[in-house]
Amino acid sequence: RDQKSDKLVAYRLCQDPKIMAVPAFCSPEEVQHLLELLQKAPEKCSSGLCHAVGDPGYSPTRKARSQNGEGSGGVDAYPDATQVRRPIEPEETEIVAAIERRLTGVSGLQGACLGRLRIVRPGLADGFCNRGCGPKSAYICLSEGFEDVFFARLGICLRLQKGDLLMWQNADWELLGTPVEDVRTWRYHARPAEDQENSLESLIGIDAFFHDNPVRLQQSTRPFVRDAEVEVREAPCT
Repeated sequence: RDQKSDKLVAYRLCQDPKIMAVPAFCSPEEVQHLLELLQKAPEKCSSGLCHAVGDPGYSPTRKARSQNGEGSGGVDAYPDATQVRRPIEPEETEIVAAIERRLTGVSGLQGACLGRLRIVRPGLADGFCNRGCGPKSAYICLSEGFEDVFFARLGICLRLQKGDLLMWQNADWELLGTPVEDVRTWRYHARPAEDQENSLESLIGIDAFFHDNPVRLQQSTRPFVRDAEVEVREAPCT
């Protein structure tokens, strides 16, 4: 953020795939507000591998296997996977709405395509971070101290502080001429090796996903059910 004009300054870190960083995307007051949302209404921690019905990554099969003790999708089964601490409703507060508008402006996409923001403990192993299912994803650091983000397939490591934003492309159009998951932007989060004060579990931030379709319009016209509200039962054998 330009201290003189208070304008955001974006840095393109990689051209292909596109990765962009915006230092101080959120002000200290906005970061504090987001952390207060977590404290006021904490939800039971759930693995980022399971989502609300209609959100990216939802799988009733994965949910059922987890409840049946087969170790797929639970926090215990995948302790390094993204853990959702609290979903944030669209425009839940004025500050949230302002952050959502700013995210939309930086992405160049429609605001209706922005899914629910989530406060998360990010994934700690390659391939275990949430990434959504649309063209772009973003992460806002809320952690105390420094937070390292590794794009291992690109040989890139970025060091974030509170309020910093990363945004990257999810889809690769070049390989087959149709959008496929861009595995080059798989990532994982860690603490700097010299940081002996802050634990990995204290890493925290905001996951943001942009969809291909206007998901916010869909969510405003019909109800969506969260994983925790769905009872999964085994089908009788026939």
